[in-house]
Amino acid sequence: LRHADALDAASDALRPRRPSPSLKAEDVVAAQMDALQEGDAMRCFKFASPSNKAVTGPWQRFRQMIANNPEYSPMLHPSRWEFVGAVALNDARKQLRVRVFPAGGSAAPFAIPPSVEYTFEVSLQPESESERAVSNCWCTDAVIAG
Repeated sequence: LRHADALDAASDALRPRRPSPSLKAEDVVAAQMDALQEGDAMRCFKFASPSNKAVTGPWQRFRQMIANNPEYSPMLHPSRWEFVGAVALNDARKQLRVRVFPAGGSAAPFAIPPSVEYTFEVSLQPESESERAVSNCWCTDAVIAG
């Protein structure tokens, strides 16, 4: 194992793969954006709230929704992304603002824009017998382009 391969494996082990009560809202959005940067819509979808999944699922439909919508397709395989703001609406709801730099982005007319911003609406899921996988976890309820 080369040193670079070992570092990649170590950082991959630190990336959240599913919701957990130990993750903060920012961790959830970061996990989703990292997953989308790698083209892993299934991993991203795992962090959606049950109400979001009911509207956008299953994960294959979710991936197609992103890939086929010009407002959201820049989220797949961006060259990079960054947090640009956060607002706590209350103890259980936050809005997190993310700037995405699409691969091949340019300021030229009719080109892929150099950056696009999205607002992630996240909420702390209640304890629930029927939704144990996300009980007491932050999950994404919606993502708004623009």
